[in-house]
Amino acid sequence: MEARIVAIVDVFDALTSRRPYKDSWSVERALSINEQKGKHFNPSIVVSFFCYFDEKAAQKKGCETVRSTGI
Repeated sequence: MEARIVAIVDVFDALTSRRPYKDSWSVERALSINEQKGKHFNPSIVVSFFCYFDEKAAQKKGCETVRSTGI
């Protein structure tokens, strides 16, 4: 479970950080990682990431369930 959490955070950090070989992505563009839900990332981990990352997303249906389960 820990590795799955680190995977999404690591990808987000890599996308939003400037590197010598690439420019950084905007946060909005980096949040397109949502498209990888169920493909590259565990779907429940993606939902949790969005719930904790974005206050607006936290108000959407499903985030209370995420918080109550502790994921």
